[in-house]
Amino acid sequence: MNLSMFTKSRFGGSQGATAKPNVNVVRKAVQPPSSHATASVRTTSPFSQPPSSPATASVRTTSPFSQPPSSPATASVRTSATGAFSQAIDEHELSAPGPARGPAPGPAPFWLPVEMMKTIPVQDQRWIASTLFHAGKLRPDVKLWYEPPVPSLIYHQAPTPDRFFTHRLLAWMPYHLWKVRVICPTCGKQLTGYGVHKRARKVLDIDRYYLMVTETLRCTVCRLNHLATSQTVLDQLDLPCRRKFRLILTRK
Repeated sequence: MNLSMFTKSRFGGSQGATAKPNVNVVRKAVQPPSSHATASVRTTSPFSQPPSSPATASVRTTSPFSQPPSSPATASVRTSATGAFSQAIDEHELSAPGPARGPAPGPAPFWLPVEMMKTIPVQDQRWIASTLFHAGKLRPDVKLWYEPPVPSLIYHQAPTPDRFFTHRLLAWMPYHLWKVRVICPTCGKQLTGYGVHKRARKVLDIDRYYLMVTETLRCTVCRLNHLATSQTVLDQLDLPCRRKFRLILTRK
């Protein structure tokens, strides 16, 4: 029995050599595909996003839909440009011609004698000045009694509190009002008007206070002055005029 038939390979020639592993044959190393090729292939795939690479980052930076991160140099340039622009606007507004701005409108000025302003309350000075005086002179049409003006009816503005603390005014000026004839008790000459007395008096009524201003009468011969509220003048008035003065004057 021939045993060679069991040890001999069934395959011969080149096929027999490839079937057996040959350790002595040196195999060539297989190189993996490059990363650039992989990146390019993956980039072209519509279903995958490529990893960030230097080339991709540069493309994204130059994209019109992306905004590069602000660097310190860029921020300083923007800040200086904004400051220069705002400064140019301010200079233009200051130098631009426009309507002249005058002082803010305030209350109209009034005139009162300096000594009278010291004795008349602040809330009564303005309306008394416009009532008794005009252009620094006493009005010719003076009345005996004056009521303070009432607060104006302005529904969208609260009234000033000064209007609620004003006083009535008694202008006791018999020579200016009725042209009475008053004689000087010293020389017997007629007294003439010498203007408004510088002091206003505060009179206590039954339920409130009111103010009183009077006039000064002067003798042209002896140069003596007499107030219209003095007893010398009151005793020479007729009864209807004397009854209009119902005050009891005291020193205090």
